[in-house]
Amino acid sequence: MSAERLSRDRDGTPGLRGAKAKSVKQGDISRFTFPRSHRLLKRGDFLRLSRGGRRIQNTNFILCYAPGKSSTVRLGVTVTRKVGGAVKRNRIKRLCREYLRLQQHRFKDPWDINLIAKHQAAASENENVRQSLAHLLRHLMR
Repeated sequence: MSAERLSRDRDGTPGLRGAKAKSVKQGDISRFTFPRSHRLLKRGDFLRLSRGGRRIQNTNFILCYAPGKSSTVRLGVTVTRKVGGAVKRNRIKRLCREYLRLQQHRFKDPWDINLIAKHQAAASENENVRQSLAHLLRHLMR
């Protein structure tokens, strides 16, 4: 039973390790991945969105978007040093990427999206950040 050892996850719930755990996790999970091809990485893409894209905003974020050049939704997250230290900035980026990763299958059209965090986002609780993102992305999913 070495391949199926019972272990405890970080939250204390029992889970499996080894070959059996891998087969359980690989079901229909491929649509929830977030590879590099789904991210905005080039400076030119960010500039194109800031100059020619549309914008909507709320208290925590500014969302710049334009029709995508690829067949998928691509996300870029901009968090400046004005927002906070590295720990706060990385937390906001992780929350944004994770939210879009879980919601990307709901988009009907390919979009290029740049989320720009405002200073208030650093002080917000995780649930408030998710609600802000949901409010902005609902606009694109119409």
